[in-house]
Amino acid sequence: MTVPFWGHSGPVNAVAYSPDGACLATAGDDGTVRIWDSRSGAQQRTLLVQAEYVYAVAYSPDGASLATVGKAGTVWIWDSRSGAQQHALAGHTGWMNAVAYRPDGACLATVGDDAMVRIWDSRSGAQQRTLTGHTGGVNGVAYHPDGAFLATAGRDGTVRVWDSRSFEQ
Repeated sequence: MTVPFWGHSGPVNAVAYSPDGACLATAGDDGTVRIWDSRSGAQQRTLLVQAEYVYAVAYSPDGASLATVGKAGTVWIWDSRSGAQQHALAGHTGWMNAVAYRPDGACLATVGDDAMVRIWDSRSGAQQRTLTGHTGGVNGVAYHPDGAFLATAGRDGTVRVWDSRSFEQ
């Protein structure tokens, strides 16, 4: 059985289930993130991201927050239940391509066309680290399930695995 989710006015770039599976967040070229009931397909809310395109979306491990990234170079952190904006994190120059929360939810990593990997405190919004090493844009980011390692995928043809314990505060 397929349940269509209609609402975006352009291409949809990313999807993420909430940790409990009850919601599905979608990110699109229309500059919105839409939150849906994952079972019925009913739209619950629309987040208006201040970016022309939204490329990635990720729920925090506890499901309370939702991180979005896109063309604007800003990470937007939202209260996933109310839709209220919690933080706008600026630091990347250019488009941002991916975002991932560390499994304990204490921080998140973002990557983009500026070839940088940025680590943010998810509660305060403070930037903790900037990781360099890729020589081109970075397209993907993922934490190991125990949070000890962070993998990034670059347009330079490399995958880098960082020991995240070395940059914890």
